[in-house]
Amino acid sequence: MGMIVVRDNLVYIHVETVSHLILSYGISRTDFITSIPRLPTNILSLNPVDYENEIDIATGFNTVTGEENIARYLNKGTTGVKQNWIDFDSQDDLELITPREVSEFLYLGHTFSHIQSPFYYKLQNDYVFLTLPNDALKIYYRYLNQFYSVFSKSVIRHANRAYREKNGLFRRRPMMLEKVPKSITEELMPLFVEGAVLDFSMMTVNNTKLSVPVYVMVDSIYQMKWHEPTLETESAKLVASLDYDFSDQVWSIVISNQAAFEDSIVF
Repeated sequence: MGMIVVRDNLVYIHVETVSHLILSYGISRTDFITSIPRLPTNILSLNPVDYENEIDIATGFNTVTGEENIARYLNKGTTGVKQNWIDFDSQDDLELITPREVSEFLYLGHTFSHIQSPFYYKLQNDYVFLTLPNDALKIYYRYLNQFYSVFSKSVIRHANRAYREKNGLFRRRPMMLEKVPKSITEELMPLFVEGAVLDFSMMTVNNTKLSVPVYVMVDSIYQMKWHEPTLETESAKLVASLDYDFSDQVWSIVISNQAAFEDSIVF
C-alpha cells in the first residue's frame, strides 16, 4: 500500500483507555467543540504566556473566561499559535493550585504528555486539549464516551468532502448521513486501541452505499507524536470497512479480519 501522506483525507485514531486519551489526526477542533455537550466555562491556556491577555496571578498562566470570550477563543482560525488548554470550574479554584501542579501544567504544554492523571480535583476539569507540532490532536476526556459524537461528526464531514471531490466540488449537494451510532464506535474500539486509519481517499460511493476502508497501523503512534507528517503504511492491515446504506440509512462494519476485533473494549 506504500505511504499515505497525512492530510485531510483520512482520520487516524489511537485510544489510551486508562488515561482517557484520544490521539488523532483528521479530527478537527471544530469537530470537537461542536460535538461536546457544552463548552468549557473557564480555560487555562498551556501555551507560552501572552502578556497582552488576561493572566491568572496564582498560576501565571493566561486564562479565558466568559461565554463569549470562550466561544471566540475556541473558534479561532487554525493559523498562528496552536491551542493547548485545560478547562476549570471556578476562578477561585486556581488559588488552591500548588507549585507542583503548576509544573505539571507546564509539562503538559511542553511535552504534550501527562505526569499524573490530567484530571484535577481542584479544577474539576473535563478536558485537556493539546495540539501537536504536526497538527495532530491529543485530547483527554474525563468522560471518554463523549468521543462518540466527535468521531461521528468527523466521519460525516470527511465522507461529504470526499464525495464532493470525487463528483465535482459544486455539483453535488452534501449527503444527508445519520450519525455514526455508539454501537459502531464501540465495535471499532479494539482497532483504535492499536491505532487505526479510516482512509477517505479510498472511499467508494454508488447509488446504494458508501464504503470507507479501515486499516490497523501498529506502532504508528510513535510517528504521530511529534513532527513526522506521514504514516508508514507498508505494514498496515486492511481489516474492515465502515459502510453506510442509503436506503436503510444505517451504518455498519464489514469485517475482513476478525482477529483484529478479538478484544472487546467498551467505554
